[in-house]
Amino acid sequence: MKILILDDEKYRHEGLEGVLKGPGVEIWHAYDCQRAMKVLEEVGPFDEAYLDYNLGTQKELTGLDAARYIVKMPKSKRPRMVRIHSWHPTGAWRMQQALEDGDIPVVNEPFGQTVARLRQQEGSGNE
Repeated sequence: MKILILDDEKYRHEGLEGVLKGPGVEIWHAYDCQRAMKVLEEVGPFDEAYLDYNLGTQKELTGLDAARYIVKMPKSKRPRMVRIHSWHPTGAWRMQQALEDGDIPVVNEPFGQTVARLRQQEGSGNE
């Protein structure tokens, strides 16, 4: 399984990686939107992409820009599933709408809930 994590916070990368890593799992990290776009293009397709909305200052690109980029990608290069883990409700909703409009499977689940769900799955042996 190949996974991309886009977030500007190192602790979120570490938290997600801690519950996602395992045999056969490749995790790629992007701390800004431009890096995520490059990784999506050069390394994809990914099985899952975890996207945050807020990526630093307001002048920088956001997770919405990454979502719109994914929608414009050739279908063969797109992630199979996108998981939005942002606490920014309006930004997350806009990202979800963009992805759904592009027929990309998406789950909108804030970071803490994502990690809790993954830990629960890990404990029960479900994947």
